[in-house]
Amino acid sequence: MYYEQFLTEYPKSPFLQQVQLAAIDARMKGYLGPDYDASGLEKAREGVRKTMKTFPERQEGFEKLYHTLDVINAQEAEKTFKDGMYYKRVGKVASAEYYFGKIPQRWPNSPWSVKAKTELAQLAKMPRKPSKPSKIIIPPGSIDPFGSTGRGMGGMPGMGGMGMGGMGMGGMGMGGMGGMM
Repeated sequence: MYYEQFLTEYPKSPFLQQVQLAAIDARMKGYLGPDYDASGLEKAREGVRKTMKTFPERQEGFEKLYHTLDVINAQEAEKTFKDGMYYKRVGKVASAEYYFGKIPQRWPNSPWSVKAKTELAQLAKMPRKPSKPSKIIIPPGSIDPFGSTGRGMGGMPGMGGMGMGGMGMGGMGMGGMGGMM
């Protein structure tokens, strides 16, 4: 957070490159693994690109930045593979294929690419279940939360909601009891 603040407040500082590198390092260390949020990896990638663009004359230091990009790619491929394994485990074959298919396309030289291709071959033999869009099911005997019974918020009595008459809090709607009890 402090590195980002420094970068925005002091863009002409002589310490700019050091702070950019420290910000990248902090983002990389903040990544907890494939079971967690990977947004920090993308921000680290943006930081690498920005550093390379800001200091093109200092290419001798780019080797470490290229290595950082390789690490980011490997970690993103691992996370994508883990996401695919999750969908395979829960029986969502199409979703698993999507994630496993991304790996050879985005990271063809990664060791995760070989594993993803093996998983894709296994998924090709699995049966497909058609998925239906989810729909709201209202149990019999319950109050329709979208109906205009005038019973208040979510059809709960005593909440004094909007009825058909639109009287507001505490008012009586045309559709029923509305108002405070």
